[in-house]
Amino acid sequence: MGTQQAVIYIMNDKYPIGVPDRHYYEGIFDAYQEFNLDTGILEKALDSAVKADPFFNQDRCTRCGAPLTIRTMSRMNSDTICPACAREEKSHPRYQEAAKAELEQVKAGNYHYPGLFAGQVYPFDQ
Repeated sequence: MGTQQAVIYIMNDKYPIGVPDRHYYEGIFDAYQEFNLDTGILEKALDSAVKADPFFNQDRCTRCGAPLTIRTMSRMNSDTICPACAREEKSHPRYQEAAKAELEQVKAGNYHYPGLFAGQVYPFDQ
């Protein structure tokens, strides 16, 4: 058999299975190409992850019910919202506090922070 070269990936239990960010995916894709691996396998895995992610599968804004052709995640809770609701959210008196708390959580490695108003319905208690 002899010596074989291999590329392995060790899943970090700290992060749930989900859609990788663009830069991470591009790094993996580049490595597949460098080692002449079948990028189709990687593309199928990404497609499966996207199909399983509720954020990408929700077709209406959580708040106003508008069709979601463009979507974003609320900075206040885990709502998937349209651009109009995202603009409205910015006028909330505690928006800056929520945005700062989210940024601190991301810096700490928590990419699934549910927001200051987790489990609450917008417009939230002041």
